[in-house]
Amino acid sequence: MLPANREFDVDADPTHVITCGLRRSEKIVCAVAMGCHILSGEYIEACDRENTFVDEDKHPAEYRAEASSTIWPGAAARWRKQWHSQNKGPFTGLRVLINGETKPQLKVLSRMIRAGGGTVALSKTEGLTVDLAVLGAASKDTKVTLETVNSTWRSWVKRHSVKVVTGSYFVEVITSEHAPRIDDFLVKKT
Repeated sequence: MLPANREFDVDADPTHVITCGLRRSEKIVCAVAMGCHILSGEYIEACDRENTFVDEDKHPAEYRAEASSTIWPGAAARWRKQWHSQNKGPFTGLRVLINGETKPQLKVLSRMIRAGGGTVALSKTEGLTVDLAVLGAASKDTKVTLETVNSTWRSWVKRHSVKVVTGSYFVEVITSEHAPRIDDFLVKKT
């Protein structure tokens, strides 16, 4: 079990997460991307009562439809099935460049993408090939547009024809019932 005050460790390869409810916290979103079982505390109690592991499907984490930051209840099962049947997560094969003041924060976003099977680069290096970029504004109080991105990054993105998306795109891919349209998350000129 991961203590509440510790960041999610993608390399630990968890299979189950116990939580009080489906919400878009870093740990839950990463666990969903990895296809973990997201369970209520009742699961532990049932295992203890039966003195064996019990059916996870009977003890899902609580879904609160009224909360705007919830996760589609079928998300973890969808990604678990895809990992098991195709050995692919939501971002398998995707290479993403992340730099600057991003939302979610750079380290959190990096862990979410890696949990979903993607590769993350945090700086541009010679010969770097990426599919998407998440670039923060030069100032963290500024709305991200292509004009607010550092001019060096802006020219690099243009030269390499890389699409720049908001960090929320990756959260939506993991947590939504239907795949989001990438065009809805592209960083615009203004």
